[in-house]
Amino acid sequence: MAPGWSFTLESVCNDTHIVAHQGVTQASRAMHEAMLASRPVSCPYCGTPFELLVDGSQGSHSTWEDCPRCCAPIQVSVDVAEPDGSVQAVTLARDDDVL
Repeated sequence: MAPGWSFTLESVCNDTHIVAHQGVTQASRAMHEAMLASRPVSCPYCGTPFELLVDGSQGSHSTWEDCPRCCAPIQVSVDVAEPDGSVQAVTLARDDDVL
């Protein structure tokens, strides 16, 4: 393995992917993951409840997540308060909805 690289197996929608992380150790990944806020949400397609990890350090942003059950693409809008980075709101919507 190349120096400075680590690899993890991640399962997304019944597919397993090898994910490479350059310059990221397991300890720093665990520390970063500890800073994520967990929010209880439900899929806008199938209604399945799940925990969504939200990173407030990125500021307000929009992203996409796949439902862990039906694998539908979910729009995620994250509103973050400046300058402390606290997550104020998380909004989920279907693929064809406009956020």
